[in-house]
Amino acid sequence: MKLTRAGTNIVPYRANTMEYASYMYLWPPRPESKIPVGMTGFYDRKSWTAQAKLNGTCSVIFANGEQCIIKTRHDDDHKAWTPKTEHVEFFKSTAVNGNWNVFVAELMHNKGPLIKDMLYVFDVLVYQGCQLIGQTFAARQALLEQIIPGNETELWYEHSRQIVRARNHTGNSRELYQRISEIPYVEGLVLKDPNAALGLCNRKDNNTGWQVKCRKTTKNYGF
Repeated sequence: MKLTRAGTNIVPYRANTMEYASYMYLWPPRPESKIPVGMTGFYDRKSWTAQAKLNGTCSVIFANGEQCIIKTRHDDDHKAWTPKTEHVEFFKSTAVNGNWNVFVAELMHNKGPLIKDMLYVFDVLVYQGCQLIGQTFAARQALLEQIIPGNETELWYEHSRQIVRARNHTGNSRELYQRISEIPYVEGLVLKDPNAALGLCNRKDNNTGWQVKCRKTTKNYGF
């Protein structure tokens, strides 16, 4: 599948694509491999992309024009958080002709007092009823840029106080890590291969090989 531009929107080319016509849980891409900060230069030389890793709850957002379903990465309902009207209405508004979109985000709410009710969106798995299987991470990020515009900050593009889009960095990841790791709600970085294609999201261990995490050491987690 390829993405084609129509006006200001990126629209999936639908021939020979996998349709997503009704709600079905999809497992989000997730890094399993861990690296120390000293290894980030290896990935910089391969032109991998860095996103801030926030200390939140990984969530998957399923929305069409009428429904907005938000699950944890374990396919559970959130037990300590309820989406606000702003979340529901925004994600429903991204749908075209009632087709489903599926986003992956970090919910920043119940792991600290500094940020509440914020969704940090960092990937998209389905757009306009088409699973983005075979689309590169870079292409999906270009699509997200169209769907969720916002004002640039160090960590994200702020669409609103409740909804932000992860900022992608290339270059000196170690310097970025050192600059942002003092922020209390930042765990570190996730480095991702921009040329890696999205695989099927029907298993939780799919889509792990094209990303690595670099976490600061605390009493709660290692690097």
